[in-house]
Amino acid sequence: MEQTENKGIHIRTIQASKAFEHSERGEYVKADYTGMMPYSLLSMKLDTIREFKKRTVILEGTKKNPINYKYLSDDIINVKFDNKSLSLEDTKEKFKKDIENLKKSITKLKIKEKLDDEEVKLLKRLLSILERKEERLAEINGVPTDNEEWKEMSTGALRTYLYEEGFKLDGIEFVQFARSSSKSRKGEVLFIKETLLEPIQKWTRLGFEFEEDAPLDLVSLRAYESLISSGIQSTVNIDVNSILLVEDLQSTFEIKNPIKVIRKGADGKLKVDIEKPKEKDTFTITNDIFDGESLMDYKTFFEGKDYSFMLLRNHMFKSAGFSFDIQQFMRDNCPEGIEFEKWKVKDMYGKSILAKDVRIITTPNSCKFIKFAYLMTENKSYTGFKKLPLKEQKKAEKAIYNIWKKKASKIFGVCKYEKESIHTFDNDFEDSVHRLSYQIVNTLIADENGMKELAQEEVDYIAKLNTDNEAFIAYLERTSNDNNSNNLYVELYRHNEEFQNTNMFKDFKYTTLNSYKKKIKRGSIHISGADYSIMCSNPMELAKWSIGQFDNKNVEAIALKGDRVYTKLFPFGDEISAFRNPHTSTSSIYSCTNTYNNLIYKYMENISKNLIIVNAIGTTLQEQCGGADFDSDSLLISNNKALLQLTNDSEGMYSTVVSGITQKQANSYTYSPKAMARADEKISISGRLIGEVANLGQLAFSIHQHLKIEGKVKKANKVLAQVDKICSLQTCVIDMAKKEFDVKIQSEISSIRNELNKYIQELKKFKLNKNVIHIKYIGKISTKSKLRQVISITKPKFFEYVEAKKITKERKSKRNRKVKVVYDYFNTPMDYLQKIIDDTKSTTSTRTIELKKIMNPEIKRSEANRNQLPELKALAKEVDSYFIELNLKNLEKDELMSNASKATAKFKKKLSKLKINAETIYVLIDDMYNNKKTEKSSKMVNLLLYTHRDEFCKVFL
Repeated sequence: MEQTENKGIHIRTIQASKAFEHSERGEYVKADYTGMMPYSLLSMKLDTIREFKKRTVILEGTKKNPINYKYLSDDIINVKFDNKSLSLEDTKEKFKKDIENLKKSITKLKIKEKLDDEEVKLLKRLLSILERKEERLAEINGVPTDNEEWKEMSTGALRTYLYEEGFKLDGIEFVQFARSSSKSRKGEVLFIKETLLEPIQKWTRLGFEFEEDAPLDLVSLRAYESLISSGIQSTVNIDVNSILLVEDLQSTFEIKNPIKVIRKGADGKLKVDIEKPKEKDTFTITNDIFDGESLMDYKTFFEGKDYSFMLLRNHMFKSAGFSFDIQQFMRDNCPEGIEFEKWKVKDMYGKSILAKDVRIITTPNSCKFIKFAYLMTENKSYTGFKKLPLKEQKKAEKAIYNIWKKKASKIFGVCKYEKESIHTFDNDFEDSVHRLSYQIVNTLIADENGMKELAQEEVDYIAKLNTDNEAFIAYLERTSNDNNSNNLYVELYRHNEEFQNTNMFKDFKYTTLNSYKKKIKRGSIHISGADYSIMCSNPMELAKWSIGQFDNKNVEAIALKGDRVYTKLFPFGDEISAFRNPHTSTSSIYSCTNTYNNLIYKYMENISKNLIIVNAIGTTLQEQCGGADFDSDSLLISNNKALLQLTNDSEGMYSTVVSGITQKQANSYTYSPKAMARADEKISISGRLIGEVANLGQLAFSIHQHLKIEGKVKKANKVLAQVDKICSLQTCVIDMAKKEFDVKIQSEISSIRNELNKYIQELKKFKLNKNVIHIKYIGKISTKSKLRQVISITKPKFFEYVEAKKITKERKSKRNRKVKVVYDYFNTPMDYLQKIIDDTKSTTSTRTIELKKIMNPEIKRSEANRNQLPELKALAKEVDSYFIELNLKNLEKDELMSNASKATAKFKKKLSKLKINAETIYVLIDDMYNNKKTEKSSKMVNLLLYTHRDEFCKVFL
């Protein structure tokens, strides 16, 4: 495997509304390079195209990385579709408000007797912005009211317009190119400089051309053409002629236990059917055994490595490659009487390949280009392809496979490989440790005692952090990053242990422990004996199948049978509970037994402990794991005794849920910009729905558990039916980026929500908790008419911590009534956890000393730079304001940390330009932490520690 420098290209990110308004109305657009095109096969190709321009920007280095730089390009733009484009009148109002706010800010500065340097700069900047805004408003006032370009446009209308017309930025025409690989579910799309589109699109599609307005599987095309834009960690050279492509294989079997099938009823709505084993016409399940996986020769690709899996990318190719001693297997299975060096095996199209040359074994499920085999037929008809004789279909598939082998890059991208968990209770904790999720915790059949046992390790750890400051400091060191001030407290503690007795330390510790406890309240419980492992399905069967020694008429497991697995993470013979995210119901818990197998050991001896070999033949593994496939899907697996006890207690109580929701005809779209816009708009909805459906599932399961404990079994079972529907909908929502389903997903979600609301209203009648008033009024409500205008939605207490955007203020419903969410205790495991964590302490009583006691008494306040202090205090406010706003944005972790690192580097650079003496630092800290009226800023003090370490250290004894 070849390592890469792994540097992406920073690109502009703009809202579609801004792109349209700039292009068509002449509005100003800021050059903001917050987008990122990751290092990928696509970025490697762009570097070979002369017309593609990128530039290098030198950044301030660090001790670890003295030479630091980044790439920027204006040739590709990431476009978001979050906001509509305002109408003419709304735009005028917005400018008027902006101008009014600017004038207020300018007035506040002007009335000051004296301005420091930073305030002078700010005033000049505000005056410049005001002038520009006023000039622009004057221009807008001259626009005719019937101007078509100034009508309001929804996000959907903007998408259609920009896909069809493109937009102009800085005089350059940009056109729609492809989905943004990492954020396609958010509906974000890459636009490219028009002159670059033809060469790069021809390359991404291997020269395949699609007829305008002709029917095709557009959703698949959009998903698979963007595979080469996925971020990669490294590359690997693969001779495509060493690939043995064999048919996919399915396991069809009759159910042995009752299951629930979610189908579309006669009324078009989802229903739950219970299927039981019968003497005749027993319900059957069909699963793809090797869906998305490949075997890769150990000695060629993995020998001497600390990993045994690669997630591969190439043109319309995506596969999870697992280490397998292919060459040894071939030698061991060479037919008698045939010399191994001359033994040939055949691929699925009848082409012979020497067994000694085989390095990869894969199936069509990894080869997405085969979906477009109809382009190899005479009439190139997608709809007519399935009507052709099987022989003709195979001929076309063979033709497109040969074209792929000729045109695809010999360099394959490696998106990821397996990694061991870094979660731990202590640095010396040897056992595997990982966090659970609130979905997992809440679907356990646990009472309060069961939850206490499960959370005991976490409770003990909180107690240790509370009483043992060395453990607390170790925790701070392990979790230090650019978004917190942990390093400051570690350094001061190491410098003088008396620091632990100051209010500065104690306040920070109290806040930190409370923050940690909130994380636990979200269900993120550390448990020992748990980690994520990537699934590899039936590798021995795939190897045997590749050489024609596996009976596809009577598909039976060779190595692992039934619900047995093979992993090095735990001792063989251990019972294991497994969970796949997103997790919705107790029926989705997969119980299995870790089992040693000679064949797996022989050919996969060197696999890491973060892989798990599973059996998909004759089992409901894929159904219980939410429609899992094997293209790098992972399971959280555990042999934790407390967790096993809870999962064993629930075994057999909840039937496996099987989705009977059918896929739509793939030809529901034509090849056109308008159709692409419609397809991508649907997919953008899925990003929002994934979280919404996950939370809806936990709300439903909480109601089910509460009703069940209250003895209302019939009602509990009716709610469980809604949970079962959500299990199937969750699978649909996740796969919306590449598939279409014959179900009105949003309509079903609304229907389920309405059904759940009926039971929530009943819960109010018998009061969940006598100390909680369920309807909390907003303001003073004195009349019955006003009372009717208030709606109270009751949710489990834990939702206060897991909802992405908590509703802390009233909001309007569709019928213009005020809505308030009330969080209350339900009889459900996650709410038991709230009480358990609330009972833990966050402080201990120790003697307290003033911070001044450990500050250098020889430093004289009078020698501080009095002119510099206001500037530093103003910067402290700016730093704190930035990080408060950043953490309120609800960004994904990677984006949050990226922004935090950039901001930290910017503030460090600003501080490092200042000559700050120890006396000034002394006064700043003294004023902050020894004066109750002064605002404290740990982040600012932490920055000073980095930029002026020598002077900083003089401040403390």
